[in-house]
Amino acid sequence: MLKNQRFILLTALFLLILAGTIYYFNNIRIPGLTSKLEKDIRAKVDVAAMPKTRVAVIGDKEGIPRYTLLTDEIINSKVKIIDAPVDFVAGNAAVDLDMIRNKIAKEDLRFGEQIVLDSLSTEQKWFGDFDRLKEFAVHSIVAGEVKPGNIVDLIVNYRNGSYDVVVPKTKVRKIYKSESKDGSVDSYTLIFSLDESNYRDVLLASKLGYLETRLYIDESQKASPKTFNYSAQSSKIPHIKIDEKDQTIVDVEPINKPDNASVQQTNTNIQDNSIQKAPATNSKSLSSNQKPQINVER
Repeated sequence: MLKNQRFILLTALFLLILAGTIYYFNNIRIPGLTSKLEKDIRAKVDVAAMPKTRVAVIGDKEGIPRYTLLTDEIINSKVKIIDAPVDFVAGNAAVDLDMIRNKIAKEDLRFGEQIVLDSLSTEQKWFGDFDRLKEFAVHSIVAGEVKPGNIVDLIVNYRNGSYDVVVPKTKVRKIYKSESKDGSVDSYTLIFSLDESNYRDVLLASKLGYLETRLYIDESQKASPKTFNYSAQSSKIPHIKIDEKDQTIVDVEPINKPDNASVQQTNTNIQDNSIQKAPATNSKSLSSNQKPQINVER
């Protein structure tokens, strides 16, 4: 009888343990493993369930052209920060706007593309110790395609079908537009970093014609040969006409040196005219207030 009771107790205890084990696995262990496995699978295939991190992307459909300086204006209008799945974030991607500010785009940055720091560069290699910033009025910026940070040739158009390359392969720092009352662009002012020699050349070129730009397609392109000769061009402006306000140079008149025969003929004509028009009075009778006057054409 006692043995039967022990057997029954042991059987009941075993059944209770078995029931508890089944309950634990059915209601706790298995659902927990299933939920964890489901999260792991969803994190790999379901974008909405993936862990996120912040990343900078191009938010403007026009993108950012190569060699553009990422100023605050460019960043505010073309770049935005989004939450992207960690697995989809490119290596060395910019996660903060301060990481890209005042950097140069080494390649075209397209709409929706993440900004990778490898695609940006600093400006140090473009500027020398003696370079200084200076603004110049420019007539053409390639139909508006030139942007800050772009690489261009600065050329002078002589308005007679010829031109010279004044500063080849230089970087545009900033662009300012002057608009008329109807909203159209009236003029452009570009800021360049130039050394003393280039500044002298551009200053002279701006007096001889219109300054224009030619945009480089790729940084690997060779620089255009410089064709502007300061010594030769400076001899073309011994006489400059200026407007009534004495501010804007409106025309340049080169003075050609006459040959010896022309000089002799001119002197002979002047002497003949002087003899014919000379009065019979003594030259000493001229009063002191009748001194010859010099007229300056303005």
